[in-house]
Amino acid sequence: MTFKEYISRSPLLFTLIAVNLAVAITVGVLSLSDIPLLPSLVIPSDWDLFLSRPWTAVSYMFTQASLLHLLFNMLWLLWFGRIFLYISSSRSLLWTYLGGGLTGAIFYVTVCAMGSPLPGSYLIGSSAAVLAVMTAASVMAPNLELRLFLITGVRLKYIALLCILLTFLGIGGGNAGGFSAHFGGVIFGLFAPAILKGTSGSTTAGWIAEKWRRMKSNAATDSSRNTSGSTLSDEERLDQLLDKVRVSGYASLSSSEKRELNAISSRL
Repeated sequence: MTFKEYISRSPLLFTLIAVNLAVAITVGVLSLSDIPLLPSLVIPSDWDLFLSRPWTAVSYMFTQASLLHLLFNMLWLLWFGRIFLYISSSRSLLWTYLGGGLTGAIFYVTVCAMGSPLPGSYLIGSSAAVLAVMTAASVMAPNLELRLFLITGVRLKYIALLCILLTFLGIGGGNAGGFSAHFGGVIFGLFAPAILKGTSGSTTAGWIAEKWRRMKSNAATDSSRNTSGSTLSDEERLDQLLDKVRVSGYASLSSSEKRELNAISSRL
């Protein structure tokens, strides 16, 4: 698969990454010219100052504190964003990213308003948004098996939990505001799948009935699949399995289909 084809499979994901890169480059170039753009993009801990810069509730989640900060956040967004798109849609990915970032901003501003933040401190980075994507993906497909370094068959929920713990441990002491923003991203990610499902159908009961009908239909289709002896390529079979996941959820896959999905994913 070429890089162009790789991008074409998830254009929104690469757009989010591109925006983060573009902001980082712009901030870096302007800083060399002594133009302080960064203070206008981050969320200040001072409540009155934040009210004069409300756009920072969005701009901060596309701005990074350092090159290392940018690298880790974008790698996690790329990895978990691809997994998210296996399970759900690009539109859901966008709303989860923005929703997690906004929830992180609300938690941060609330904690700062209630406490005594350090003068001049601010919130920066896409960590809350990325944590929301990571958490939502692990909620929708907790038992999806992936390869973690040289270890195969590690379930997504354990990988996500490890990454979340590393994020919180990396914050260090005294940064209650940053901790609260990350916590907000995780909280949004936990509820994002239910929120997205609730907005996609007219009623909860109607959504459940439709999902049950599709699951029965898919089960009937599976029982007669490949009876003609035709052979699908890995990419064709992967697309077929992912279509089923998008329609009926990861839980609708049979045990053999889950093993097949894991095997194909590790090969591609």
